[in-house]
Amino acid sequence: MRSAQNSVVSEYKVAATPKWDENADDAVANEAKHAAEFEVITSGLEHPQVTIKSLVVGTIMGTFTSVLAMYYSLKLGVTPSLNVLSGIGGFMLCRALMKTQFFGKHFTVQENVVIQTCAVACMSLASQAGFGSGILGLTENVFLIMGNTTYAGNLASDVIDFTWLRSFGWCASIALFGFFISFPLRRKFIIEMRLLFPSGTATAVMIKTLHTSKEAVEYQWNVLLKSGVFAYVWSIFVFCFNGLGEFPIFGEKAAGFTRGNDNDVLSKAQRQAYLDKIFESAHIPTWSWVGGLVVFATVSVVVISLMFETVKWYKVLVCCLLIPIFAIGIVQGTGMTDWNVSSAVGKLILFVIGSWTDGNDKSIIASLILCQMVIVGCSQAADLMQDFKTGYLVGASAKSMIIAQIFGACMSCLVVPTVWVLMNDAYTLPGPLLKAPFGEVYRVMAITATVGLSGLPTYCGYFMLVGVVYTIVFNLYIDNFSESKNKVLNVIANHCPLPMAVSIGMIVPASFGLEGMIMAGIIAYWKSKDEDSFEKTQYILAAGLMTGEGFSVLTQIIVTLCGGSAPVQVSYAMTP
Repeated sequence: MRSAQNSVVSEYKVAATPKWDENADDAVANEAKHAAEFEVITSGLEHPQVTIKSLVVGTIMGTFTSVLAMYYSLKLGVTPSLNVLSGIGGFMLCRALMKTQFFGKHFTVQENVVIQTCAVACMSLASQAGFGSGILGLTENVFLIMGNTTYAGNLASDVIDFTWLRSFGWCASIALFGFFISFPLRRKFIIEMRLLFPSGTATAVMIKTLHTSKEAVEYQWNVLLKSGVFAYVWSIFVFCFNGLGEFPIFGEKAAGFTRGNDNDVLSKAQRQAYLDKIFESAHIPTWSWVGGLVVFATVSVVVISLMFETVKWYKVLVCCLLIPIFAIGIVQGTGMTDWNVSSAVGKLILFVIGSWTDGNDKSIIASLILCQMVIVGCSQAADLMQDFKTGYLVGASAKSMIIAQIFGACMSCLVVPTVWVLMNDAYTLPGPLLKAPFGEVYRVMAITATVGLSGLPTYCGYFMLVGVVYTIVFNLYIDNFSESKNKVLNVIANHCPLPMAVSIGMIVPASFGLEGMIMAGIIAYWKSKDEDSFEKTQYILAAGLMTGEGFSVLTQIIVTLCGGSAPVQVSYAMTP
């Protein structure tokens, strides 16, 4: 792998690099900046990429981000992209550990990407395996919240206790199948189609910046530390006053309404051709990814059908055959929009499997389990392609990325069940602190798919029909008139509420929308006043806030498991 890359390096001769001069014109200054970043890439190709250091740090970051991913999944039902946080956190942690002299003297940008890739693979199952959605929907608490057996189709037999061992078996059965789908697609989407993959690109930009500029590192350390401490202190403060976060900001009555540049084109072309050569220097034989698909499809069929008696082996096999078909479109969509629609495909499978009943079997276990299996497989393919894009932009070997992904996925089989059990023991799921809104949603959808519309509340079918018509009409109008020359039609189209955003707002807790609105206002003001500062700080600030809250969640779990609780209880009521 290294010899192939070294041959590419020897073929490429870097042109004279213009030195940085604050009095130079914008084109020369911009070229100097890109040349400095590119020098970081070429200098790192002489060193190993997959090292003990990168795998250890990747696992540590993967464990931490698994806690975050599980927490957000259970709190909001939505997990933000943690790629940038994994890359920044891996850089900071690796720099700190290297001071102990145990991890060598070299730390390259490619090694940083391996850390980030390993971490993302390690935490992927925390958000995708269904512990905040379909799998949660099979737990006893969700069964009871839905009214026990009084809800039509809500059967007591469709309750599963996901212990650590059962959770490990579930994670092991789905951990690796989706990764092998991306191997033959990487050249098509990254080199031929030049898809952006926004999260992967943002991660690569951030990692290159950290390795290029000492001033940038010091500045970002400062922002990360301050924002992290602020988020930690605020989260612990709210935890100490139990109920403070439930303040009815719109009043007690309203609270009941909701549950809850062109001059350097030549140089860019040269750099791009160089990166293409590096990316293609690692040959992945066809038999490896085909064999991987066959082997891990077999593992899925055997393990899932044995663990869950109501899930027939042939249904699992059908899903294994459908996942690659759906994944191709999902990966392409993710590359263009950064929006992973795996969950939408999973819901489609849920209704297909739910209606595929055997005799009088009305169990929802098969539909929920296979729904999550499809979501995981498609999401893994999209996630790996994001990482391939990051690796491509920093000259990392495709083989290094694959090794990191496989290692991280294997570690996730141990990390994610542990995080799930700790969360389940420390909190009531769903409960007042972690509302886990998608647990009920997925169980209701599974019952509807099995029982039919009779399992829904009165008139719910009509509301669903209105939602379908609204989505079709508004999407067609927005797509056709958002660039219209007619000013009236254009203004209306650009201010129409997107049905996808509306649907998310109806499911997640109301506080999520309020927090997003406040932050959107702050960002708009900040960007209008100092766009340079915003562009330089936004990712590291977001990473710091998430890091601080992550450490806060760990602290709260430890306190709760040790028998501690909030010292102050806060409640709100209307005065007579």
